[in-house]
Amino acid sequence: AAKKLGIKTSDFPQANKSLAKRHAKSGLPKINPVIDLANIYSLETGFPVGVHDLAATGESIDVRFGKEGDTYTPLNQTVTQRVTDPLVYATGQTVMTRNWTWRLSDTTKVTPDTHDISLFVDALGNVTNERVAEVTKILAKEITDRFGGKISGMGVLDKENNMLDFEK
Repeated sequence: AAKKLGIKTSDFPQANKSLAKRHAKSGLPKINPVIDLANIYSLETGFPVGVHDLAATGESIDVRFGKEGDTYTPLNQTVTQRVTDPLVYATGQTVMTRNWTWRLSDTTKVTPDTHDISLFVDALGNVTNERVAEVTKILAKEITDRFGGKISGMGVLDKENNMLDFEK
């Protein structure tokens, strides 16, 4: 799927594949409890899982083709770069995830001060919407059971259904 979009997977491997490789070499990195749980689910299911600080996003979060003027701040860095990637998660012109599932941005990273998150489970290849919904529901429930909170919206996005409304 990534190659069809013009994403060179040798240069921009999917996050779940990079995580699996890192896990095989040196174990699962400890980041924070929510991210650690998402990483475990990513390894168990083989799906890329992205978690973002919802307070750091604008009015909408879009999965869209990259465009001129997009900016991105690499994780744990402060310098913003101009990027034009084939497919991104973005809020306005701020890229939250580069090359669909490659790298999260520092702008929306989850920290100990984060209170509201957005959770993305990406399916690549021959995966049914039902399977994606099932994994997302299980992970969302696990997060709310362990850390509290409520689920404000949930759905599966695809070519026919490309928008989800939720309370922020």
